[in-house]
Formats: sequence, C-alpha cells, structure tokens
Amino acid sequence: MRDPMETEFIATLRGGAAFRWPASRRDRWRMAGELLKAGQYERVVELIEEAQLAAQRAGNTTLADILAAAREICLACEQCRAEAQWHWQAHEGAIGRERELRPLLLNMLDLVVAETVRDTVDREEQLLTGMPAKPGEPERGAGQAAESAGLWERVRHFILHESGPSAATEPLVAHLTGPATKAGAESEAPAARSAKGVIERTPRAMTGAGTPPKTVCASAALVAGRADLTVVLPAVNVKKQERSSAPSLLIYCLGAFRVYQDEQPVDLWPSTKGKSIFKYLVMHRGRPVHKEVLMELFWPCAEPAAARNSLNVAIYGLRQALRDARPNFHHVLFENDCYLLNPELEIWVDAEEFMERVQAAQEFEKCGALDRAIQEYEAAQALYQGEFLAEDRYDDWLLADRQALKDAYVDLLDRLSRQYLDRGNYVACANACNKMLAVDACCENAHRRLMRCYSRQGQRYLALRQYYSCVEILREELDVPPIEETVALYHRIRNGESV
Repeated sequence: MRDPMETEFIATLRGGAAFRWPASRRDRWRMAGELLKAGQYERVVELIEEAQLAAQRAGNTTLADILAAAREICLACEQCRAEAQWHWQAHEGAIGRERELRPLLLNMLDLVVAETVRDTVDREEQLLTGMPAKPGEPERGAGQAAESAGLWERVRHFILHESGPSAATEPLVAHLTGPATKAGAESEAPAARSAKGVIERTPRAMTGAGTPPKTVCASAALVAGRADLTVVLPAVNVKKQERSSAPSLLIYCLGAFRVYQDEQPVDLWPSTKGKSIFKYLVMHRGRPVHKEVLMELFWPCAEPAAARNSLNVAIYGLRQALRDARPNFHHVLFENDCYLLNPELEIWVDAEEFMERVQAAQEFEKCGALDRAIQEYEAAQALYQGEFLAEDRYDDWLLADRQALKDAYVDLLDRLSRQYLDRGNYVACANACNKMLAVDACCENAHRRLMRCYSRQGQRYLALRQYYSCVEILREELDVPPIEETVALYHRIRNGESV
C-alpha cells in the first residue's frame, strides 16, 4: 500500500493535483529523488535554491557550496533533457519529410522512364516502317527544345502543386500529361495519371520587359511546416512546337549568384567587373544605363579615358561570356552612349519572383484568403536562399534593394509563424521563428512566439530557456533588457499559466 506522500507525488505527476512540497524536510528530499527520476528538474532546483539560501543564512558555507554545485548539475540535466527533446522532434520531422518526399521522387522517376520508353518506341517505329515523322510533328532531334521543355514541365508539375483540382487548370494538365484521346489516356504512365488532380497556375510567358513568369520555383506544399526544403527548378516556358529565337536567362540573386542561359549554366565570367556590370544591367533593365554612370560606379578613382577603356574591356568580356551558347544573338546593346540588355531576352529573376509572391500573399491576407496567403508566403520563403547578391558585400548600389528584400523576408516569416502558431503547427512555427532570429537575433517578437510555441507543447523548460537566451542576446548586442511584454510572458509561463 502506498504511503500518502507517494500517492500525492503520483497525482502531481499525472496533473491531478497542484504541486506542493511535504512539510517534513526529510520527506522533501525524498520527493526530490522521485522528481529527479521523473525528470522534473525545475522542481528540484526550487528545493535546492531554498536549501542553499537557508544554509547561507545559517553561515554554513560548505553546505551552501555543495548545494550550489548541485543546482548547476540539476540545471545541466534540465538542459540535456531539453536538447534531447528538441533532437527527437527534429528526428521525427525528418522521418516524416522523407516519407512524403519518397513518393514524389518515385513519380518523377516514372516520368523519366515514360519519356525514355516513348523516345525508344518512336525511334524503333521509324526504323521498322522507314517512315519519317508525321506531317506537322517535329522530329525528335528537330524538336529537342520542345521535348526537353515538355519533360521539364512534367517534372515541375509534380513539384509545383497546390491544394486541389480546378477547371481552369484542366487544359494545362492535359497538355502536360499527353493527348486527351482514349488511347492516349490508356497509355499514360502512373505518374502522369496522378497529375490529373494537381493544380498549377498557367505560366505567363517571360517578357523582355522584365516581367517574371508567374510560376513557383519550389513546392509550397512541401515547404509548409517543415525544415528547409527549397528545391529551385528552372522555369521553362517553351511552346510545344515553337521556340523564340531569343535565349532565356534564369538569374538567381538570392544567395549564391547563378545564371542559366537556355537551362545551361553560365560559369566562365571573364572578369569580376564584367559580372558586376551584368548584375547592374539586370536590375536596371527597364531603362538604358549611360556609360558615364557605369564608369563612375565601377571605376570611381580612374581617369575618364582609363575608365572608358576598362568599361569597353569589361563589356566585351561580358558579351563573349553570354555568346558562348548563342553566338548569333546580341545580349548587350549600345545605343546613344547607353548600355542595356537586349529587350528580346526572356529574363526571370528570383528576387523579382520573391517580391511578387510576397505581394500576392499580402493581397490574399487582406481578403481573408489565409490558406492562399500561406501558400504564397511559403513559395516566397523557398526562393529566399540568402541575402541579395551576397558576394557583393560592399557594393553601395545594391544596399537598398538588399535591405528591402531582407525586411520583406523577415516580415513574411513573422506572418507565417503567427499563422502556424494559431493553427497549432508548432514545428513549422519554431522553424520560421528560428529563421527570423538567424537574420535578427534581437527580434523579441520571434523570441516571444517561440516561448508560446514551446509552452503550448508542454515544454516549459524550453520556453524559459528561450527567455534566458533572449535576455543574454539583448544584453550582449544592445545592452538593454527585454521589453515589458516579454518579461510578463516569462512570468506567466513560469507560473504555469496558459499562454
């Protein structure tokens, strides 16, 4: 038969009674041992601190020192337990992510297999019959661009999906999965058949005026509530049987700078200056840039003649780098003493797509369409791979754009984390808040939201540790204490109140 103290202790652990220490000192330390076994380190710390204070008042420094050491060990145990819990959550999240991604990968492989089989069958049929392709149909070699685009579009169709079928997207689905004939439907690969219920916005054609295609470059559905899955695929907008004579440029400015011309990487930049001029022309491609502006910007200390010569050399090297794949196209034009990118170029820039996604999300949010807003925010988050043109750390001309993009990124994370918290998606909320803190470690809003997130999951020790981390960061970085709202939240969590 259990004694009264043991019965009370079990009821406390099960949440059936409010916690209180026994009156007897011996029973208190006995209960402390049971609490340690149950991992209730915070309660034990309270008892140790009380005993340490009593020993100090009594002048027993030896006992006080022993209790101080015991307190530190108890706090270390609490931290280890919290870290173990955190890693367990990360482990579970990674396992779940793997389970969700595996079918996607299998679908993509089915597409590749189906494409390979179709190519083989077509070639064998032509060899056996000795007949060329049907009139009006491009041969496999002549229609290489259209075929490669078709495969890319099918792959992207599975990556860039949303919530459900829509009549507006049925023509697009039919285009991606093959002819709408009975025979065509019966011969579809499993992956193609599963695409029938997938939504994707109809891509807009890329324009030389700089309007990016309205296509997501990562799966918003995969990014939602999970760790950093930011698969970025080149957007291909090539018609089935025709292709523009102008090349397409895919330009990634968020994080590592990358350029793809007709899906092939541009790696051989002749000089740093030429590469920087290209970036400047891309970001200002809506209007011609006078040569004097480029000379002053990139050679501010040089004599005019020397700066002009250096500019000519840089532009020549830039043109050569872009002409390697398309030698008959003029990428950089010179008119009326001004340089500009050829308006016929089909250009997509991730930073512009990012801002379009953010603006679309804000409009959905204003209209109360929160699910659509979250999808747009998640797509924008996937595009933000790092600071705008991070390798050009000290170039003044891009500082304003870099800060604007960073502010938009932090704002979307703030909005996303709030939505995740309200919906009880605590893992996604914690991920978004930690990304905010990676950009601005002093953001108390992110610290408070993490505290609420942990507290609502019953992880009070993590919530309190987040507060201590916030206090330390603010003291080291700004030499200020937390604001009253943060302190009040800390006291509510410490007192066991619901937050």
